[in-house]
Amino acid sequence: MSRLLSDLLERALQAAPMMIGNRIIAQFEPIPRSLSFREEHARAVRNAIDSVGHDGFATFSTPIGRNAFLVGTFDHLEAVEDREELIVGLGKRRGSSDESPTLLYGLWRGIGDRDEVGMTPLLRDTISKQAAALDRSEVIFVHNHPAHDVKSLIRFLFGWTPLASSSDRDTALRMNTMAALKSMVGLSNHYRFYLVDEGRLARFWLPPLEWFLVALQKLGGISQAGSRRS
Repeated sequence: MSRLLSDLLERALQAAPMMIGNRIIAQFEPIPRSLSFREEHARAVRNAIDSVGHDGFATFSTPIGRNAFLVGTFDHLEAVEDREELIVGLGKRRGSSDESPTLLYGLWRGIGDRDEVGMTPLLRDTISKQAAALDRSEVIFVHNHPAHDVKSLIRFLFGWTPLASSSDRDTALRMNTMAALKSMVGLSNHYRFYLVDEGRLARFWLPPLEWFLVALQKLGGISQAGSRRS
């Protein structure tokens, strides 16, 4: 028993630096405290997820609001403990601001392994076609991180904040940057990214820790070059 605990603590210490960095970033991203939604819509989302397998699409008989989609997806992903899954909602935003309501017309489900889940060519093609066909299109990505003994220990000792990985943040940064560039030529596409982790739901959009470290290094180099010239 003591050997198991010692091994668990050792692995927690090894993971600590990256977890601390990601947790600092996560402090600047909101965790939804309560969501208003219609239970029948959340149930429709759960049923739609259950109706398809990997790389499958399901359409809703009635358009679903963002909050009901998040609740239904959370209910599904919270119970998945042995693998990562990605649920993607496809629809249209009904306004120009970030918090404008959204109507979703369908979803896609991806099933990965314990360490990762990704987008398939079919999903990428569908997102590209929706972006071209719909003004103010919105795509919502929700995935989970499976249960892990190190995370459970940290949650027990200190509490837990859902921590998106560097690759998760890279994907969000790349797609949001692409959307921002397209908005300059009149194409309004929106992407939102959420993580279900240790029984909590959090939205993420900030770059990974490595991005900030590289940016600081570059700023330091520019500052030093300016000092030498002066």
